[in-house]
Amino acid sequence: MRILSLNFPFNSALSENNRLGYSGRSGRMYAKNEYKQVQEELSYKIKSQMKTLCVGAFDPRKRVFVTLTVHRPNNSSDASNFIKSINDAISRSIGVNDNLFD
Repeated sequence: MRILSLNFPFNSALSENNRLGYSGRSGRMYAKNEYKQVQEELSYKIKSQMKTLCVGAFDPRKRVFVTLTVHRPNNSSDASNFIKSINDAISRSIGVNDNLFD
């Protein structure tokens, strides 16, 4: 079993609620640049930590056990959407679809 431990602060920019914005003129949805930036930074941190810990590649067909503890800064923070974004970043970093996460 491979274990990868990560620590990072709660960032409201990673909430799924903050992921999309609406254009005032056309009314179209777009992905916010801040969300994309923070997501890429998180993926990079995960990949670099995997290299420093010499964690080999994950098998994309096997289940991955993910344990997350989220400390929200206040009661209005959205932890469940934050976790979804974290799982997306982990999935992108290790090359395993997040529907295989337990």
